[in-house]
Amino acid sequence: MKKKNNVLGMFFGIFLKSFIIIILLAVVGVGSYKIVKTITMNKVNEENKKAEKDDDKNKVEEKKDVIITALYCDDVATNTLDYFMINIFNTNTENMDYIAIPSDAKVKLSDEAYQTMKAESSLLPQEFYLRDLPSYYEEDKLYDAATKVLSDVIGQEITYYEAFTKENLAATINLMDKVQFDVPVAMEFLDSNGISTQLQQGLQELSGEQVVGMLSQVDVYPNKEDERIATQNDYFAKYFDKVYNQDSSSSMLQYFSNYYEQIKTNRSIDDVKQYLDQYFRVRIEQVYFYVIAGARNTDYIVNAEQAKSQVSTLLSQGAYEESQQFAMMSSTQAPSSQTSEGETEGENTGEDVEEVSSKKLKVGIYNSTRITGLAKRWKAKLEKDGFKISCTETYRKDAFKNAHIWVSKEGMGEDLKEYFKGAEIEVKKDMPSGYDIIIVLGTDDKM
Repeated sequence: MKKKNNVLGMFFGIFLKSFIIIILLAVVGVGSYKIVKTITMNKVNEENKKAEKDDDKNKVEEKKDVIITALYCDDVATNTLDYFMINIFNTNTENMDYIAIPSDAKVKLSDEAYQTMKAESSLLPQEFYLRDLPSYYEEDKLYDAATKVLSDVIGQEITYYEAFTKENLAATINLMDKVQFDVPVAMEFLDSNGISTQLQQGLQELSGEQVVGMLSQVDVYPNKEDERIATQNDYFAKYFDKVYNQDSSSSMLQYFSNYYEQIKTNRSIDDVKQYLDQYFRVRIEQVYFYVIAGARNTDYIVNAEQAKSQVSTLLSQGAYEESQQFAMMSSTQAPSSQTSEGETEGENTGEDVEEVSSKKLKVGIYNSTRITGLAKRWKAKLEKDGFKISCTETYRKDAFKNAHIWVSKEGMGEDLKEYFKGAEIEVKKDMPSGYDIIIVLGTDDKM
């Protein structure tokens, strides 16, 4: 009996050991499988993440032929968008076009865009003032909505937006040295601290706060919003002359880095870095300013079809080689109205036209010659005789022998002919807003 118990004990001992070994092998097997699976999955995940990063990197490195950016200035105090501008950078030609939009601009959405946007804001009408967009959208959706509106108007996808408050705008302007600017009219306004600030008419260096104050006024300008936006284009043409004329690409990168810290935007500084070399190569001759196509009755009505054509034409241009003259910038003024069949206001109808004294008008002087300082000498002479000369510029589109006197209406400029022998007077429909007369000097006008 004892021997039988020993045999059974040995059997159960061997069975128990075998069972334990089997269990341990199973545990080790399952554990090894999980460890191998975990290691494998981690490796796969790492490879997937690396692939995603590579994809993202490739996306960033995929350069665009055209970069279109909408710029907005948000007036927090009045809950309106005060200033609009569209920037078009053609990376192939390196042309830099800016299209200003009047603060009282009214737009009408296409039916398709209206249906899409109405689903996002049921209060949005199909036709509205751009400045009123904050009434229809919360702040987190406002700039995307504004960008969709302008994309519909110009018929091109606007990829980025840059939004400022007036304080931000002043700060970004102050990133560069002060610009010498010919303030068109004396004015007074309250700065961001509520302190009364005065600007005198004439050439002077302006801080960012003064620029914002100058561009925030409308009623002080004789031609109201038309002249304000012409002043805006004139100022930023001079400002960007400094931006795109920096000593090194590193200083330009620093400017952009500081600039992007001041604003709200959906564009990263890393994206800007891709194009840094091209931005650095932009010459001021390639920076042009326009006003969006439309017509003024009381308010400015944007003509979407003409705006689409305007932008399409800009995109088809070759590289600009000559500086844009202020007189060549598009005007915000409506086309001349019809006076009778086949005639437009300003054309010679054969009737006597009353002469207008040029001393009451705003005059600019352009120098088409290579004679240094000629325009400034004529400015001094004419101002001494009582004329108001608002600007002097270089004109390189043509080189004239005799002076050309461009006027906005017939009857103007006649009293200037006594100063310029053989001068030709021409009524120009594309005169810049705020200027009545432009004198383009020729080689016979040396003094």
